[in-house]
Amino acid sequence: MKLSRMFVMAGLASVLGTTALQAADYYIAPQKAGPVAGAALAAITLQATKTSRLRDSVVQSGNGSAKWVSVNKSTTTTTTTTTTDTTAAPTPTALSLQAPSSTNTYASFASLAASKKLVGGDTVLFMAGYHGMLTVSGQNFTTPVTLMAAPGAVAQVDAIVVTASTKIVIKDLKVWTSGATTTVTNQIKSDANTTDITFQNLDVRAAPTSVNYVNWDLATWTSNKRNGIEMKGTRNSAIGNRVTGVNFGIMASGNGALIEKNIIDGFSGDGMRALGDNSVIRGNRVQNCVRIDTNHADGFQSWSRGPNGAGSGTVYNLTIEGNKFYEWNNPTVSPLKCKLQGVGMFDGMYDGVKVFNNLVSSTQYHGITIAGALNTVINNNTVTAPTTTKLNYPWIKIAYHKNGTPSQNVRVSNNTSNGMGVPASTVNNVVATNNILITNSAAEFVSPTGQNYELLPTARSANSGLAAYAPPVDILGIPRPRGSAPDAGAYESY
Repeated sequence: MKLSRMFVMAGLASVLGTTALQAADYYIAPQKAGPVAGAALAAITLQATKTSRLRDSVVQSGNGSAKWVSVNKSTTTTTTTTTTDTTAAPTPTALSLQAPSSTNTYASFASLAASKKLVGGDTVLFMAGYHGMLTVSGQNFTTPVTLMAAPGAVAQVDAIVVTASTKIVIKDLKVWTSGATTTVTNQIKSDANTTDITFQNLDVRAAPTSVNYVNWDLATWTSNKRNGIEMKGTRNSAIGNRVTGVNFGIMASGNGALIEKNIIDGFSGDGMRALGDNSVIRGNRVQNCVRIDTNHADGFQSWSRGPNGAGSGTVYNLTIEGNKFYEWNNPTVSPLKCKLQGVGMFDGMYDGVKVFNNLVSSTQYHGITIAGALNTVINNNTVTAPTTTKLNYPWIKIAYHKNGTPSQNVRVSNNTSNGMGVPASTVNNVVATNNILITNSAAEFVSPTGQNYELLPTARSANSGLAAYAPPVDILGIPRPRGSAPDAGAYESY
Protein backbone atom coordinates (compact mmCIF):
# COMPACT_ATOMS: atom_id res chain seq x y z
CA MET A 1 0.00 0.00 0.00
CA LYS A 2 1.17 3.51 -0.76
CA LEU A 3 1.47 5.87 2.17
CA SER A 4 0.29 9.47 2.06
CA ARG A 5 2.87 12.04 3.06
CA MET A 6 1.53 15.26 4.57
CA PHE A 7 3.55 18.46 4.61
CA VAL A 8 2.17 21.26 6.81
CA MET A 9 3.71 24.70 6.49
CA ALA A 10 3.11 27.06 9.38
CA GLY A 11 4.50 30.46 10.37
CA LEU A 12 3.66 33.32 12.69
CA ALA A 13 1.18 31.01 14.46
CA SER A 14 -0.81 30.74 11.19
CA VAL A 15 -1.22 27.72 8.91
CA LEU A 16 -0.30 28.97 5.47
CA GLY A 17 -1.19 25.86 3.53
CA THR A 18 -1.52 22.09 3.52
CA THR A 19 -0.56 19.74 0.66
CA ALA A 20 -1.07 15.96 0.43
CA LEU A 21 1.62 14.15 -1.54
CA GLN A 22 1.07 10.55 -2.64
CA ALA A 23 4.11 8.28 -2.85
CA ALA A 24 4.79 7.83 -6.54
CA ASP A 25 5.17 4.92 -8.93
CA TYR A 26 7.56 5.26 -11.85
CA TYR A 27 8.00 2.94 -14.82
CA ILE A 28 11.20 2.18 -16.71
CA ALA A 29 10.78 1.26 -20.38
CA PRO A 30 13.02 -1.53 -21.70
CA GLN A 31 15.78 -0.98 -24.21
CA LYS A 32 14.39 -3.98 -26.02
CA ALA A 33 10.87 -5.28 -25.44
CA GLY A 34 9.87 -8.91 -25.82
CA PRO A 35 10.99 -12.25 -24.35
CA VAL A 36 14.35 -12.31 -22.58
CA ALA A 37 16.96 -14.96 -23.32
CA GLY A 38 17.30 -17.71 -20.76
CA ALA A 39 15.18 -20.71 -19.87
CA ALA A 40 13.35 -20.85 -16.58
CA LEU A 41 14.87 -22.73 -13.68
CA ALA A 42 13.41 -25.83 -12.09
CA ALA A 43 11.90 -25.04 -8.70
CA ILE A 44 14.00 -25.95 -5.67
CA THR A 45 12.51 -26.11 -2.20
CA LEU A 46 14.66 -24.25 0.27
CA GLN A 47 13.71 -26.68 3.05
CA ALA A 48 13.34 -29.86 1.01
CA THR A 49 12.48 -33.03 2.89
CA LYS A 50 11.33 -36.45 1.79
CA THR A 51 9.05 -36.99 4.78
CA SER A 52 5.80 -35.35 5.78
CA ARG A 53 7.08 -33.29 8.73
CA LEU A 54 7.67 -30.07 6.80
CA ARG A 55 5.22 -27.37 7.79
CA ASP A 56 6.39 -24.31 5.89
CA SER A 57 8.75 -24.07 2.95
CA VAL A 58 10.11 -21.29 0.81
CA VAL A 59 9.69 -22.25 -2.83
CA GLN A 60 11.54 -20.39 -5.54
CA SER A 61 9.29 -19.77 -8.52
CA GLY A 62 10.47 -19.73 -12.11
CA ASN A 63 10.81 -15.96 -12.16
CA GLY A 64 13.12 -15.96 -9.18
CA SER A 65 10.57 -14.82 -6.61
CA ALA A 66 9.94 -16.63 -3.36
CA LYS A 67 6.68 -17.42 -1.65
CA TRP A 68 5.65 -19.14 1.54
CA VAL A 69 3.79 -22.37 0.98
CA SER A 70 1.91 -23.98 3.83
CA VAL A 71 2.20 -27.75 3.73
CA ASN A 72 -0.08 -30.02 5.71
CA LYS A 73 1.75 -32.61 7.80
CA SER A 74 0.36 -35.35 5.58
CA THR A 75 1.47 -33.66 2.36
CA THR A 76 4.71 -34.49 0.57
CA THR A 77 6.75 -31.60 -0.79
CA THR A 78 7.39 -31.83 -4.54
CA THR A 79 9.68 -30.12 -7.03
CA THR A 80 8.35 -28.91 -10.36
CA THR A 81 9.76 -27.37 -13.52
CA THR A 82 8.46 -24.09 -14.90
CA THR A 83 8.10 -23.01 -18.52
CA THR A 84 10.42 -20.75 -20.50
CA ASP A 85 10.42 -17.09 -19.49
CA THR A 86 8.37 -14.78 -21.67
CA THR A 87 7.59 -11.11 -21.50
CA ALA A 88 4.19 -10.28 -20.11
CA ALA A 89 2.29 -7.09 -19.47
CA PRO A 90 1.68 -6.06 -15.84
CA THR A 91 -1.18 -8.02 -14.33
CA PRO A 92 -3.62 -7.00 -11.60
CA THR A 93 -1.97 -7.02 -8.20
CA ALA A 94 -2.85 -6.40 -4.59
CA LEU A 95 -0.59 -3.36 -4.65
CA SER A 96 -2.16 0.00 -5.35
CA LEU A 97 -0.08 1.09 -8.35
CA GLN A 98 -0.38 4.05 -10.62
CA ALA A 99 -0.70 3.07 -14.28
CA PRO A 100 2.19 3.85 -16.65
CA SER A 101 1.78 7.12 -18.51
CA SER A 102 3.86 9.64 -20.40
CA THR A 103 4.47 11.53 -17.16
CA ASN A 104 5.71 8.64 -15.01
CA THR A 105 7.53 6.47 -17.59
CA TYR A 106 11.25 6.97 -18.22
CA ALA A 107 13.66 5.60 -20.81
CA SER A 108 16.06 4.40 -18.10
CA PHE A 109 16.62 4.49 -14.38
CA ALA A 110 19.45 6.95 -14.98
CA SER A 111 17.04 9.44 -16.54
CA LEU A 112 14.61 9.03 -13.62
CA ALA A 113 17.40 9.56 -11.10
CA ALA A 114 18.54 12.68 -12.96
CA SER A 115 15.03 14.12 -12.65
CA LYS A 116 15.48 14.32 -8.84
CA LYS A 117 11.86 13.20 -8.37
CA LEU A 118 12.55 10.08 -6.33
CA VAL A 119 11.73 10.26 -2.62
CA GLY A 120 11.50 7.64 0.11
CA GLY A 121 8.57 5.28 -0.31
CA ASP A 122 8.53 5.46 -4.11
CA THR A 123 8.43 2.37 -6.31
CA VAL A 124 10.28 2.04 -9.61
CA LEU A 125 8.82 -0.65 -11.88
CA PHE A 126 10.82 -2.14 -14.74
CA MET A 127 8.63 -3.07 -17.68
CA ALA A 128 9.02 -6.37 -19.51
CA GLY A 129 12.13 -6.83 -21.63
CA TYR A 130 15.87 -6.13 -21.64
CA HIS A 131 17.20 -3.10 -19.72
CA GLY A 132 21.00 -3.26 -20.07
CA MET A 133 23.13 -2.30 -17.05
CA LEU A 134 21.41 -1.00 -13.91
CA THR A 135 23.53 1.53 -12.05
CA VAL A 136 22.28 3.19 -8.86
CA SER A 137 24.55 5.98 -7.62
CA GLY A 138 24.09 8.80 -5.15
CA GLN A 139 20.55 7.79 -4.18
CA ASN A 140 20.07 8.31 -0.44
CA PHE A 141 16.74 8.08 1.36
CA THR A 142 15.45 7.88 4.92
CA THR A 143 12.79 5.32 3.95
CA PRO A 144 13.36 2.66 1.29
CA VAL A 145 12.85 3.17 -2.43
CA THR A 146 12.00 -0.10 -4.20
CA LEU A 147 13.24 -1.00 -7.67
CA MET A 148 11.44 -4.08 -8.99
CA ALA A 149 9.96 -5.81 -12.01
CA ALA A 150 6.48 -4.60 -12.83
CA PRO A 151 3.88 -7.17 -11.68
CA GLY A 152 3.67 -9.95 -14.27
CA ALA A 153 6.69 -8.65 -16.19
CA VAL A 154 9.97 -10.47 -16.89
CA ALA A 155 12.59 -7.75 -16.78
CA GLN A 156 16.28 -8.51 -17.32
CA VAL A 157 19.40 -6.45 -16.64
CA ASP A 158 23.02 -7.27 -17.51
CA ALA A 159 24.28 -6.43 -14.02
CA ILE A 160 23.47 -4.25 -10.99
CA VAL A 161 25.96 -1.81 -9.47
CA VAL A 162 25.07 0.29 -6.41
CA THR A 163 27.38 3.06 -5.15
CA ALA A 164 27.07 5.90 -2.61
CA SER A 165 23.45 5.04 -1.82
CA THR A 166 21.25 4.31 1.20
CA LYS A 167 17.98 2.42 1.71
CA ILE A 168 17.42 0.87 -1.71
CA VAL A 169 15.54 -2.40 -2.27
CA ILE A 170 16.12 -4.16 -5.60
CA LYS A 171 13.94 -7.19 -6.24
CA ASP A 172 12.30 -9.57 -8.73
CA LEU A 173 14.65 -8.88 -11.66
CA LYS A 174 16.54 -11.28 -13.93
CA VAL A 175 20.25 -10.55 -13.69
CA TRP A 176 22.63 -12.08 -16.20
CA THR A 177 25.15 -10.85 -18.71
CA SER A 178 24.11 -10.66 -22.33
CA GLY A 179 26.47 -11.45 -25.17
CA ALA A 180 27.08 -7.73 -25.70
CA THR A 181 28.52 -7.26 -22.18
CA THR A 182 31.70 -9.22 -21.43
CA THR A 183 33.44 -7.09 -18.77
CA VAL A 184 31.16 -7.93 -15.83
CA THR A 185 32.94 -9.60 -12.89
CA ASN A 186 30.09 -9.41 -10.37
CA GLN A 187 26.52 -9.72 -11.59
CA ILE A 188 25.48 -7.66 -8.56
CA LYS A 189 27.71 -5.37 -6.50
CA SER A 190 27.28 -2.80 -3.76
CA ASP A 191 30.32 -0.70 -2.95
CA ALA A 192 31.73 0.12 0.48
CA ASN A 193 29.95 3.49 0.53
CA THR A 194 26.49 1.91 0.59
CA THR A 195 24.19 1.31 3.57
CA ASP A 196 20.96 -0.64 4.00
CA ILE A 197 20.83 -2.01 0.46
CA THR A 198 18.65 -5.10 -0.04
CA PHE A 199 18.88 -7.52 -2.96
CA GLN A 200 15.79 -9.71 -2.86
CA ASN A 201 14.16 -12.45 -4.95
CA LEU A 202 16.56 -11.93 -7.84
CA ASP A 203 17.30 -14.56 -10.48
CA VAL A 204 21.08 -14.24 -10.78
CA ARG A 205 23.11 -16.14 -13.36
CA ALA A 206 26.54 -15.80 -14.95
CA ALA A 207 24.97 -16.39 -18.37
CA PRO A 208 21.56 -17.05 -19.92
CA THR A 209 22.60 -20.71 -20.22
CA SER A 210 23.47 -21.13 -16.54
CA VAL A 211 20.42 -23.37 -16.21
CA ASN A 212 22.56 -25.98 -18.03
CA TYR A 213 25.64 -25.63 -15.79
CA VAL A 214 25.65 -29.38 -15.07
CA ASN A 215 26.63 -29.98 -18.69
CA TRP A 216 29.17 -27.16 -18.96
CA ASP A 217 32.72 -28.19 -19.80
CA LEU A 218 35.83 -26.49 -18.43
CA ALA A 219 35.97 -23.95 -21.27
CA THR A 220 32.33 -22.91 -20.73
CA TRP A 221 32.77 -22.53 -16.96
CA THR A 222 35.93 -20.48 -17.54
CA SER A 223 34.31 -18.20 -20.11
CA ASN A 224 31.40 -17.57 -17.71
CA LYS A 225 33.52 -17.01 -14.61
CA ARG A 226 31.38 -14.31 -12.98
CA ASN A 227 30.36 -13.92 -9.35
CA GLY A 228 26.77 -13.73 -8.17
CA ILE A 229 26.40 -11.03 -5.47
CA GLU A 230 29.15 -9.02 -3.78
CA MET A 231 28.16 -6.69 -0.93
CA LYS A 232 30.79 -4.32 0.46
CA GLY A 233 28.62 -1.83 2.35
CA THR A 234 27.15 -1.72 5.85
CA ARG A 235 23.96 -3.59 6.80
CA ASN A 236 23.44 -4.81 3.26
CA SER A 237 21.25 -7.87 2.67
CA ALA A 238 20.77 -10.69 0.19
CA ILE A 239 17.41 -12.36 0.81
CA GLY A 240 15.58 -15.06 -1.13
CA ASN A 241 17.73 -14.91 -4.26
CA ARG A 242 18.39 -17.75 -6.70
CA VAL A 243 22.05 -17.75 -7.82
CA THR A 244 22.90 -20.22 -10.58
CA GLY A 245 26.01 -21.29 -12.47
CA VAL A 246 28.42 -18.70 -11.07
CA ASN A 247 31.96 -18.48 -9.75
CA PHE A 248 31.49 -17.21 -6.16
CA GLY A 249 27.89 -17.16 -4.97
CA ILE A 250 27.21 -14.45 -2.36
CA MET A 251 30.03 -12.47 -0.72
CA ALA A 252 29.69 -9.90 2.05
CA SER A 253 32.66 -7.97 3.40
CA GLY A 254 30.84 -5.18 5.27
CA ASN A 255 29.57 -5.20 8.84
CA GLY A 256 26.01 -6.18 9.68
CA ALA A 257 25.44 -8.24 6.54
CA LEU A 258 22.43 -10.55 6.23
CA ILE A 259 22.52 -13.53 3.83
CA GLU A 260 19.22 -15.32 4.26
CA LYS A 261 17.06 -17.87 2.43
CA ASN A 262 19.09 -17.87 -0.78
CA ILE A 263 19.63 -20.82 -3.11
CA ILE A 264 23.11 -21.08 -4.62
CA ASP A 265 23.01 -23.83 -7.21
CA GLY A 266 26.13 -24.57 -9.26
CA PHE A 267 29.32 -22.67 -8.38
CA SER A 268 33.06 -22.91 -8.95
CA GLY A 269 34.38 -20.71 -6.13
CA ASP A 270 32.84 -20.49 -2.65
CA GLY A 271 29.12 -20.63 -2.02
CA MET A 272 29.04 -17.81 0.56
CA ARG A 273 31.47 -15.52 2.35
CA ALA A 274 31.04 -13.10 5.24
CA LEU A 275 34.02 -11.12 6.54
CA GLY A 276 32.35 -8.33 8.53
CA ASP A 277 31.31 -8.17 12.16
CA ASN A 278 27.73 -8.83 13.33
CA SER A 279 26.76 -10.75 10.19
CA VAL A 280 24.09 -13.45 9.91
CA ILE A 281 24.05 -16.33 7.42
CA ARG A 282 20.74 -18.09 7.87
CA GLY A 283 18.53 -20.61 6.09
CA ASN A 284 20.46 -20.82 2.81
CA ARG A 285 20.86 -23.79 0.50
CA VAL A 286 24.25 -24.22 -1.22
CA GLN A 287 24.72 -27.10 -3.64
CA ASN A 288 26.61 -28.54 -6.61
CA CYS A 289 30.16 -27.20 -6.81
CA VAL A 290 32.74 -27.73 -9.52
CA ARG A 291 36.48 -27.22 -9.55
CA ILE A 292 37.89 -25.35 -12.55
CA ASP A 293 41.07 -23.82 -11.09
CA THR A 294 43.27 -23.93 -7.98
CA ASN A 295 40.55 -22.54 -5.68
CA HIS A 296 39.16 -25.04 -3.19
CA ALA A 297 35.44 -24.54 -2.76
CA ASP A 298 33.83 -23.86 0.62
CA GLY A 299 30.11 -23.80 1.27
CA PHE A 300 30.81 -20.90 3.62
CA GLN A 301 34.10 -19.14 4.29
CA SER A 302 35.27 -16.30 6.49
CA TRP A 303 38.62 -14.81 7.47
CA SER A 304 39.76 -11.88 9.54
CA ARG A 305 41.45 -8.78 8.16
CA GLY A 306 44.07 -6.66 9.86
CA PRO A 307 47.13 -4.52 9.31
CA ASN A 308 49.16 -7.54 8.25
CA GLY A 309 46.59 -9.01 5.89
CA ALA A 310 44.32 -12.03 6.19
CA GLY A 311 44.33 -13.63 9.62
CA SER A 312 45.78 -10.63 11.47
CA GLY A 313 42.48 -9.31 12.85
CA THR A 314 39.28 -10.57 14.48
CA VAL A 315 35.79 -11.23 13.14
CA TYR A 316 33.15 -10.57 15.82
CA ASN A 317 29.66 -11.99 16.34
CA LEU A 318 29.12 -14.19 13.31
CA THR A 319 25.98 -16.38 13.21
CA ILE A 320 25.75 -19.37 10.84
CA GLU A 321 22.34 -20.94 11.32
CA GLY A 322 20.08 -23.42 9.56
CA ASN A 323 21.99 -23.71 6.28
CA LYS A 324 22.26 -26.74 4.02
CA PHE A 325 25.49 -27.48 2.19
CA TYR A 326 25.44 -30.25 -0.41
CA GLU A 327 28.60 -31.08 -2.30
CA TRP A 328 26.47 -32.52 -5.10
CA ASN A 329 22.82 -33.55 -5.34
CA ASN A 330 21.96 -33.25 -9.02
CA PRO A 331 21.06 -36.59 -10.65
CA THR A 332 23.57 -35.80 -13.41
CA VAL A 333 27.12 -35.71 -12.04
CA SER A 334 29.54 -33.28 -13.65
CA PRO A 335 33.05 -34.62 -14.32
CA LEU A 336 34.21 -31.31 -12.77
CA LYS A 337 32.45 -32.01 -9.45
CA CYS A 338 34.46 -30.66 -6.53
CA LYS A 339 35.06 -31.91 -2.99
CA LEU A 340 33.29 -29.31 -0.88
CA GLN A 341 34.46 -28.00 2.46
CA GLY A 342 31.38 -27.08 4.48
CA VAL A 343 32.11 -24.21 6.88
CA GLY A 344 35.77 -23.23 6.52
CA MET A 345 37.15 -20.58 8.87
CA PHE A 346 40.92 -20.98 8.77
CA ASP A 347 42.26 -17.45 9.36
CA GLY A 348 40.93 -16.17 12.72
CA MET A 349 40.58 -14.89 15.22
CA TYR A 350 36.80 -15.37 15.41
CA ASP A 351 35.09 -14.06 18.54
CA GLY A 352 31.44 -14.71 19.43
CA VAL A 353 30.66 -17.22 16.65
CA LYS A 354 27.49 -19.31 16.72
CA VAL A 355 27.18 -22.30 14.38
CA PHE A 356 24.01 -24.34 14.82
CA ASN A 357 21.33 -26.33 12.97
CA ASN A 358 23.44 -26.67 9.80
CA LEU A 359 23.67 -29.66 7.48
CA VAL A 360 26.93 -30.46 5.69
CA SER A 361 26.83 -33.32 3.18
CA SER A 362 30.30 -33.70 1.68
CA THR A 363 33.15 -36.08 0.89
CA GLN A 364 35.84 -33.57 1.95
CA TYR A 365 37.59 -33.55 5.32
CA HIS A 366 36.53 -30.19 6.71
CA GLY A 367 32.83 -30.20 7.54
CA ILE A 368 32.96 -27.38 10.10
CA THR A 369 36.45 -26.14 10.98
CA ILE A 370 37.38 -23.01 12.95
CA ALA A 371 41.04 -22.11 13.55
CA GLY A 372 41.32 -19.42 16.20
CA ALA A 373 37.91 -19.46 17.92
CA LEU A 374 36.97 -17.38 20.96
CA ASN A 375 33.69 -17.49 22.89
CA THR A 376 32.20 -19.79 20.28
CA VAL A 377 29.44 -22.43 20.28
CA ILE A 378 28.90 -25.18 17.69
CA ASN A 379 25.64 -26.95 18.50
CA ASN A 380 23.26 -29.41 16.81
CA ASN A 381 24.83 -29.66 13.37
CA THR A 382 24.76 -32.73 11.10
CA VAL A 383 28.07 -33.24 9.29
CA THR A 384 28.34 -36.39 7.19
CA ALA A 385 29.14 -37.92 3.82
CA PRO A 386 26.43 -39.13 1.41
CA THR A 387 27.51 -42.74 1.73
CA THR A 388 26.99 -45.80 3.91
CA THR A 389 30.74 -46.44 4.01
CA LYS A 390 32.25 -45.83 7.44
CA LEU A 391 34.41 -42.70 7.32
CA ASN A 392 36.01 -40.47 9.95
CA TYR A 393 35.30 -37.35 7.89
CA PRO A 394 33.86 -34.85 7.22
CA TRP A 395 34.64 -33.65 10.70
CA ILE A 396 34.00 -30.84 13.13
CA LYS A 397 37.30 -29.35 14.20
CA ILE A 398 38.60 -26.63 16.51
CA ALA A 399 42.24 -25.62 16.01
CA TYR A 400 44.76 -23.01 17.04
CA HIS A 401 45.18 -19.89 14.93
CA LYS A 402 47.98 -20.43 12.42
CA ASN A 403 50.12 -18.02 14.49
CA GLY A 404 49.85 -20.38 17.46
CA THR A 405 47.15 -18.55 19.45
CA PRO A 406 44.89 -21.18 21.06
CA SER A 407 41.13 -21.29 20.74
CA GLN A 408 39.45 -20.41 24.04
CA ASN A 409 35.99 -20.62 25.60
CA VAL A 410 34.54 -22.98 22.99
CA ARG A 411 31.70 -25.47 23.40
CA VAL A 412 30.93 -28.14 20.80
CA SER A 413 27.80 -30.08 21.73
CA ASN A 414 24.83 -32.09 20.45
CA ASN A 415 26.36 -32.55 16.98
CA THR A 416 26.14 -35.63 14.76
CA SER A 417 29.26 -36.06 12.66
CA ASN A 418 31.54 -38.57 10.96
CA GLY A 419 34.53 -37.14 12.80
CA MET A 420 35.40 -34.88 15.71
CA GLY A 421 38.65 -32.97 16.20
CA VAL A 422 38.00 -30.92 19.33
CA PRO A 423 40.89 -31.32 21.79
CA ALA A 424 39.39 -30.71 25.22
CA SER A 425 41.30 -28.19 27.31
CA THR A 426 40.57 -27.16 30.87
CA VAL A 427 43.10 -24.34 30.61
CA ASN A 428 41.52 -22.89 27.48
CA ASN A 429 37.95 -23.95 28.37
CA VAL A 430 37.39 -25.97 25.20
CA VAL A 431 34.62 -28.52 25.79
CA ALA A 432 33.08 -31.20 23.59
CA THR A 433 29.99 -32.91 25.02
CA ASN A 434 27.10 -35.10 23.87
CA ASN A 435 28.32 -35.38 20.27
CA ILE A 436 27.46 -38.50 18.27
CA LEU A 437 30.14 -40.00 16.05
CA ILE A 438 28.52 -41.88 13.19
CA THR A 439 29.56 -45.52 13.04
CA ASN A 440 26.77 -46.75 10.75
CA SER A 441 25.02 -44.04 8.74
CA ALA A 442 22.49 -46.54 7.36
CA ALA A 443 21.28 -47.10 10.92
CA GLU A 444 21.27 -43.39 11.71
CA PHE A 445 19.56 -41.61 8.78
CA VAL A 446 16.49 -42.15 6.62
CA SER A 447 18.60 -42.28 3.43
CA PRO A 448 22.30 -41.36 3.57
CA THR A 449 22.88 -41.96 -0.14
CA GLY A 450 19.70 -40.05 -0.93
CA GLN A 451 20.94 -37.23 1.34
CA ASN A 452 17.92 -37.34 3.62
CA TYR A 453 19.50 -36.95 7.04
CA GLU A 454 16.42 -37.04 9.22
CA LEU A 455 16.81 -39.66 11.90
CA LEU A 456 15.56 -43.21 12.04
CA PRO A 457 13.68 -44.25 15.22
CA THR A 458 16.69 -46.34 16.28
CA ALA A 459 19.28 -43.66 15.59
CA ARG A 460 21.91 -43.08 18.25
CA SER A 461 21.32 -39.34 17.85
CA ALA A 462 17.65 -39.63 18.83
CA ASN A 463 16.97 -38.09 22.27
CA SER A 464 20.70 -37.92 23.00
CA GLY A 465 21.22 -34.15 23.20
CA LEU A 466 21.46 -31.92 26.22
CA ALA A 467 18.52 -29.52 26.50
CA ALA A 468 20.69 -26.77 27.96
CA TYR A 469 22.68 -26.52 24.71
CA ALA A 470 19.99 -27.23 22.12
CA PRO A 471 18.46 -24.44 20.00
CA PRO A 472 14.69 -24.17 20.57
CA VAL A 473 13.86 -25.35 17.01
CA ASP A 474 15.62 -27.55 14.47
CA ILE A 475 16.72 -26.87 10.88
CA LEU A 476 13.10 -27.19 9.69
CA GLY A 477 11.68 -25.00 12.44
CA ILE A 478 10.32 -27.94 14.43
CA PRO A 479 10.33 -27.28 18.21
CA ARG A 480 12.76 -29.18 20.43
CA PRO A 481 12.42 -31.56 22.11
CA ARG A 482 9.84 -33.91 20.65
CA GLY A 483 10.82 -36.80 22.90
CA SER A 484 12.45 -37.18 26.29
CA ALA A 485 15.42 -35.03 25.22
CA PRO A 486 16.54 -33.10 22.14
CA ASP A 487 18.01 -35.10 19.29
CA ALA A 488 21.65 -34.58 18.41
CA GLY A 489 22.28 -33.10 14.97
CA ALA A 490 20.31 -30.60 12.94
CA TYR A 491 17.03 -32.57 12.74
CA GLU A 492 14.60 -33.07 15.62
CA SER A 493 12.98 -36.30 14.46
CA TYR A 494 11.87 -38.12 17.64
